[in-house]
Amino acid sequence: MQRLGKIIALTTTALATVLAQSTLANPDFRLINNDITATLTHVYLSQAGRNNYTEDILGSHVVEPGESTFVDFHTHDEQHECYWDIKVVYRGSSKVYRNRDLCSISRMNVDSSAMMTASEPSR
Repeated sequence: MQRLGKIIALTTTALATVLAQSTLANPDFRLINNDITATLTHVYLSQAGRNNYTEDILGSHVVEPGESTFVDFHTHDEQHECYWDIKVVYRGSSKVYRNRDLCSISRMNVDSSAMMTASEPSR
């Protein structure tokens, strides 16, 4: 009986550890378009500092003013990295949010203020 109790305790501890680690290293987040007039047309991801952007994660979708979209990293990041550069594009302008720790947030607000036009990074 004591052996069964030890096995259950070890199994419970191991499961709790795995769940805690997977929760801490989860870069999924909700991207919120806080702009009042501009539609978010493209979003690109790159591991921080690598300037190697993914395909547009919005695909054919857009994020209208005041709306949001969920960014699911299970389709973009098999290594569960936390630090990312995020390039958001509105019609004719873009902005890069650099070195964001996405494992420590559940949502990110973006808007078209202070956008770049000529100096945006290449994909």
